[in-house]
Amino acid sequence: MTNKITLFVFTLVIGFFSQICFSQNVQIKKADDSDSKPFDTNFQLEDLKALDYPELQVVPRASERLILESNLIKDEGILTVVPYVTASLFTTASGLAVAANLRPDISEADKSDAKTNSNIALGVGIGGLAISYWYIYTDHYGSTVNQIRGLKNKDRRTELLRERLAEEAFEKSANLVSKWKWVFATANFLACAQLTGKSNGNNNIYPTLGMATALLPLFVTSNFENNYQKQQEYKKRIYTPISWIDYRFDKADSAWNPSLNFAWNF
Repeated sequence: MTNKITLFVFTLVIGFFSQICFSQNVQIKKADDSDSKPFDTNFQLEDLKALDYPELQVVPRASERLILESNLIKDEGILTVVPYVTASLFTTASGLAVAANLRPDISEADKSDAKTNSNIALGVGIGGLAISYWYIYTDHYGSTVNQIRGLKNKDRRTELLRERLAEEAFEKSANLVSKWKWVFATANFLACAQLTGKSNGNNNIYPTLGMATALLPLFVTSNFENNYQKQQEYKKRIYTPISWIDYRFDKADSAWNPSLNFAWNF
């Protein structure tokens, strides 16, 4: 009787541990099955469809904005670069006013220098007007618009080419203006500064005003610079990264761990 009880208890113990091992094997098998599942590429590709070239998603597109700005320049003409025209006009006026109204009490050497400086101011002023006129009527935007319109294909590659050519037109014009405005302002300022105190009465105000207006290109941002900056800002707004630090519960370690979260807003 004792042997039967012992055998019965032994059988129950064996069955109990066998059941535990079986359940563990099933769980491991399930885990293995989940690990061996193929990667869900369809889901990933659907997500990635939104991550396109920003040049093609920005509103307005660079090519569209280039056409608008090109038409605006044609309508406004030389008024597009008012700060440069104003500085050139005052420099020209300063040269004319001083040359026609030299102070009689200055020496002949000073008169000769004043006339030379007046001629320099006239050259700088007229040259600035000529450069402003040339820059506007060369129509850098319009030439790129004509180039873009010549691209007839409508596939993705051609669309991207159109937008990047338009962006290059914005960038080249902005870089050219941002570099030359310093040369422009310096030349007009020095040309007018050399004429101060060389003429009679109220004519002295022209060189002073010329020095003040010579700095306008440095303080007034041109449309060429604004167009490029705005287009870059519009592109950056398409994909806005947001990151933050948080804590999450890690089941593997059964503990809370710090994590860095990163998300894209569309």
